[in-house]
Amino acid sequence: MQELADLLAREHVQLEFLLFKTIELHQLLRAGETRFLRWAASELSRAAERVRECEERRNELVAQHCAAAGIPAALTELTEHADEPWRTIFSDHSRDLAQLVIEVDSNRQAAREIAIASGHSISAVLDQLYRPMASSLPGQRRRTRLAPVVLPDSL
Repeated sequence: MQELADLLAREHVQLEFLLFKTIELHQLLRAGETRFLRWAASELSRAAERVRECEERRNELVAQHCAAAGIPAALTELTEHADEPWRTIFSDHSRDLAQLVIEVDSNRQAAREIAIASGHSISAVLDQLYRPMASSLPGQRRRTRLAPVVLPDSL
């Protein structure tokens, strides 16, 4: 359980960094600083990949713990069946991760709208950007994963 708690903390940090990179790209678009868009998009893609890796490992650990407990493989199930302090730790992390996913999506969409309005090809990159799946977090629905971002040469 400690390994899962540690991973949830790492995933939280990675999601915060992804949020930072999304806000950074959004601000560059707002400021009209197009010369840095390629760098920002590249960094955003790498940050999203690190979130993807954490998410995949989280899903593996949750599946292992749930299989051992004989319950469906979901963090919500594991949280409900866990003893304290794990129940509170997993619940708090789940709530925080779900909020970060909402913030990342909101900022990605805001950046996308500015990119479309200003005619930047970065909007296609934002459409392809991997968005964290919060399917195993309480109150979240499953999201489809997108392929990793391939940056166009025209940025």
